[in-house]
Amino acid sequence: METQDRTKIILIAFVCCVCLLVHCQNQAGKQHISQMNAKDNVSSEVIKNKFVDLANAIKIGDCERLKAYFTFPVANQYIWYKVLSDNEIERTNIAKLFTEKDFEHYCNKFFDTEIETSINTINIEAFSNDNLTSDTVVVRDGIYLNKCVLSINFNNDSVLFSVLSNIYDENEEFLSEHVDKYYFTLVDNKLMFSNFEMID
Repeated sequence: METQDRTKIILIAFVCCVCLLVHCQNQAGKQHISQMNAKDNVSSEVIKNKFVDLANAIKIGDCERLKAYFTFPVANQYIWYKVLSDNEIERTNIAKLFTEKDFEHYCNKFFDTEIETSINTINIEAFSNDNLTSDTVVVRDGIYLNKCVLSINFNNDSVLFSVLSNIYDENEEFLSEHVDKYYFTLVDNKLMFSNFEMID
C-alpha cells in the first residue's frame, strides 16, 4: 500500500512540475512577443517620422537634406547608369565609388523629375505605415513620353521607393518598361540609403 501511495505522490508531483514548466514557457513566450511588438511599434513610428522628412526632401529636390540619408562613398554601379548619359558611361569607370561630391553634382539626376513629380501626388503627411501608390504622371523627355507610377512599400525597418516608367515614342507607341528602386533601411534610429537598382 505504501508503494502505491508513494507512486501516486511522485506521479502527481511530476504532473505539477510539467504544468508549471509549460506555464512558465507560455509566459516567457508572451513576454517575448510583447517585447517584439513594442519594438516593432517603435520602429514603425521612427520609420514614419523619418519617411515624411525624406519624402519631403525628395519632393522639393533638397539635395542638402537628402545627403544626410547617405553614407559616402557608395559602391553601386547602377547609380552611374542612372545619372550619366550613354556617351558619358562609355568614358567613365563605373566601378568607381560614388562620392559626396558626385552626389552634390548629380543629386537632381538621381532623384529625378519622375520620382519628384510622382511623390507630389501623394499626401505623405497623412499616411499610416500603409503602402502608398502615386497617381500616374506623364513626363516628356525630348521625343519620348514617360508615364510613371511611384509605389512606396514599408517594412518594420525599411522603406522601398519603386518608380515604374512606361516609355512611349512621339506617336505614343509603347517602347519599354523600366523600374528604379531606391532602398532605405533604419540604422540606429536613422533612415539610411542602402541600395539602388534599375530593372528593364
